[in-house]
Amino acid sequence: LPYIKIRQRDADGKVNRNATPDLIVIGVHLRAYRHGESEQNYSRMKKQELDEVEKLVTELETKFAGAKIIVAGDMNADMNVRPEMISIKSKMQDTLNFSADPTNRDHRVGHTYHNDKFTEATQIDTILSNLKMLPHLIRAWVYRAKDGAGKEMRYVDSEGNLVPYPTSSDARARKISDHDPQVTEWD
Repeated sequence: LPYIKIRQRDADGKVNRNATPDLIVIGVHLRAYRHGESEQNYSRMKKQELDEVEKLVTELETKFAGAKIIVAGDMNADMNVRPEMISIKSKMQDTLNFSADPTNRDHRVGHTYHNDKFTEATQIDTILSNLKMLPHLIRAWVYRAKDGAGKEMRYVDSEGNLVPYPTSSDARARKISDHDPQVTEWD
């Protein structure tokens, strides 16, 4: 897995490469479910990928005691539903849990899938923080697409309620991406 160690420079512009990094960011883009794939195979594969992420976090925390670590990217599985997520979420904190509206599922949705019968709205993109980094979190949110006038796009679900994500394939196709990015602000 790719990761970057960020260190501040001293007054002379030098970096002490032996010091604990100021921040370590691990980037993830885990494999998506393949059409026709068995649930058992997908679950096993997802667990293996997440075990690798956890192993890397543990190795970095051991090597760099006190390191602030973020895991960010596309998990390609719902952070709030898939059982494979339980272990990583017990080790790392989902920054959206500390946002202004952490319990409202609509505000966590960053990806939608549509077929003729239903819309599946999920949080598959995430920014996780270890406990050393968490106190530096100011806020977290999902950035919503904006229309030509710069106003946040809103959609109507099947019951007529306003929701912040597209509820049809046509509505999603009008967006630049099928993902709304998760954003965090840190001190």
